[in-house]
Amino acid sequence: MTLHIAVDGIKGLGKSTQIQKLKDFLTRKHYTVKTIALPSNKIITDILNDYNLTISEKAMLEALDFSLTTNWENMESYDIVLWDGSILSSYAYYTDGEVKDNFIKQINRFNLEMDLIIVIRHFEYSQEQDFKNRVQYDLIQRFDNLIDHHPNTYKIDYIPGGPDLMFNSLVKLVFDSLPTCKWCGRLFTKSIFNKKYCSKKCKDFAKEEQNRDNFRTYYHRYKDTMSESQKGALGSRGANLHGRANSDPEVEAMLISNEKRRLGL
Repeated sequence: MTLHIAVDGIKGLGKSTQIQKLKDFLTRKHYTVKTIALPSNKIITDILNDYNLTISEKAMLEALDFSLTTNWENMESYDIVLWDGSILSSYAYYTDGEVKDNFIKQINRFNLEMDLIIVIRHFEYSQEQDFKNRVQYDLIQRFDNLIDHHPNTYKIDYIPGGPDLMFNSLVKLVFDSLPTCKWCGRLFTKSIFNKKYCSKKCKDFAKEEQNRDNFRTYYHRYKDTMSESQKGALGSRGANLHGRANSDPEVEAMLISNEKRRLGL
């Protein structure tokens, strides 16, 4: 199942840079990764840029863009999809006296839910500063409220001139906030019912390994009282009873290669 992670926040904080760095990092970890920047539909982007629309019209167009993106893009073949933007931007930019939070919620109610949303949070502007900074200050306050009340949403602080420090915080937050498979160590979506393993395949491998561990424990505890035929019976069930490398280097190399292939390394 594909994992969906969004990076959001006010404009100009380097979200695209962080997403690209995260994509490169996850690719080196053998994940297949796709990035999508919202809005992604060129026609809708042109309408948003070229026409004088009301706030509610902009919100509906962005909801439509998100819906079209999730239906048209081929995302099931990827392990992780990284989104530049999320529904939080609609709440932050388009809710005012004219548009209420419930309106944004309703027009997006059938759209995809993110497994994790990370908001890059700028330092707070002073309310006594010029009007532009007052607008930014209001946006920051809206994002702060959304972080506190929206599920699976966390924040990292914007560090001027420190993209690497921000990226370290971003990676730590991703791996701390999402479940990790107890067998292969890969991230997986919270919507999977079994929270210990990312797939049935990993669950079966873990069960098989546990059986081998049980055989090893049994063997080393009772080997002095067991007959050779009993020891052979345990060994025939696939347990590496002695826990030592194979004496033949070529066979040992082949076993290691097979294990790496099984784990996807």
